Amino acid sequence: MIFSVTTFPQVILHPKKQDTFWDGHPWVLRNSIVAPPSSIRCGDIVDLVLPDGTFVARGLYHPTSRIAVRLYTWDSRHILDDSFFAARLNSAVEFRRQSLQSNHQQACRLVFSEGDLLSGLIVDKYGDVLVLQQTASAISRFIPVWVEQLKQLFDPSAILLRIDDKTAAAEEILSQDSVLWGTLPEIPIRITENGLTVEIDLTTGQKTGYYLDQRDNRMAAAQLAHGRILDLFCYTGGFGLTFRRHSPRASLIRSVDSSERALKQAKHHLQINQLDSIEYVQADGFDYLKQLVDQKERFDTIVLDPPRLVSSRSQLESGLRAYYRLNSYALQLLQSGGILITCSCSGRVSREDFRHMLLSASRNHGRGLQILEQRGAAADHPTLLACPETDYLKCFICRLP
Repeated sequence: MIFSVTTFPQVILHPKKQDTFWDGHPWVLRNSIVAPPSSIRCGDIVDLVLPDGTFVARGLYHPTSRIAVRLYTWDSRHILDDSFFAARLNSAVEFRRQSLQSNHQQACRLVFSEGDLLSGLIVDKYGDVLVLQQTASAISRFIPVWVEQLKQLFDPSAILLRIDDKTAAAEEILSQDSVLWGTLPEIPIRITENGLTVEIDLTTGQKTGYYLDQRDNRMAAAQLAHGRILDLFCYTGGFGLTFRRHSPRASLIRSVDSSERALKQAKHHLQINQLDSIEYVQADGFDYLKQLVDQKERFDTIVLDPPRLVSSRSQLESGLRAYYRLNSYALQLLQSGGILITCSCSGRVSREDFRHMLLSASRNHGRGLQILEQRGAAADHPTLLACPETDYLKCFICRLP
């Protein structure tokens, strides 16, 4: 890392917006700044300053994205060069090596974007394959640096880059699933999670391949799951499989998802782990819950793990209504003494928002609800205190008295 007093093009912060950035939030939205010089290009290093020229932070600029500047340092001596970003990645990797149990290091999140002070970069490890997910165009010129560094650190058989369609549109960058190094295996990668064998198909899986963030929550829920279990939005079966392996009081387990491909993989996981039967149902989660309510069914344990329902601030109200609807249905289905595991992976939904939604659902149905645990993502998805969006995963384990 090089220390210098070198100056860079300045982006002027509106005075009323400064508190957020002194605290260390890494996103400078376009409506938070005065119009910058038109000569600044995507990926250029810029200094965020107050109108009087006071230095606030340093970051990378994007001329058209809603996030105009992604901040990486609040020290004016730091230069955002190859060595700076290599040091940040190395710090993130070293934390995982020191803190994660060895059986979790085979499949883990090595870099969690803002949570690791590397806004725009996610790196997941599946066996000897690494998957990079790029969510910011401004970091493009550092991707080759990180690829070379990861090759040295892990000697992977392949490194895959993913840029999803939504990111591509927002950041004006090409969407892609491309192999940057090596050769992807022709067969799915097998990992072990909570004593289960899980296959990861990197050519078709969601996100970077699998939902690693729920690893610890699945095991925590399994300690309380019992009786007739309903698992909604099950994807490839993570919760249900963990219950079947680790919940001796479970009788029936019914896992539901709208994706035929996901359910096929869930059934395959059941087979390769040589577990007893799980009922798999292909259906829309909302519609299926309503159908069960109409049929007056009852369950002892219910899991609600829907996909992200809120992607922007404008969707918050409608998204909370959707969460309310799901949880209202679940409370009508849950037996007294039953366990509700209810989740949100929407970063725009705060924990307080989620608690208030649960309170409204339980109050309106005249059913009190005990919160046993308020959990989040696994430790390889650290939360940056100054960036509430990194506390995206809420997993509340509740009991109906």
